[in-house]
Amino acid sequence: MAINKISGVDKVISTEKTKSAARTEKTVSSDKVILSPEAKERSETIRTMEIIRETPDVRSEKVSEFKKLIESGRYQSGEVIERIVDRLLKDLG
Repeated sequence: MAINKISGVDKVISTEKTKSAARTEKTVSSDKVILSPEAKERSETIRTMEIIRETPDVRSEKVSEFKKLIESGRYQSGEVIERIVDRLLKDLG
């Protein structure tokens, strides 16, 4: 004896699949990630360190600009020299 089709079983199986898919959508849409303040700070520190590593120690365009200004005599006045010395002493002090 061979059984080819049982009536009514196909309808039950297809309904269960639909309900299961609907529940999955609700679960996926409610997922959240909340970072602790420490994790946020660590992430910011890592980004800052990457920027520091990528930035050259000497900005050659600025060095070139100021070399030209010094050679032109712009910084030969007493007032400018005094301001430069004051700033250097403040930075060192």
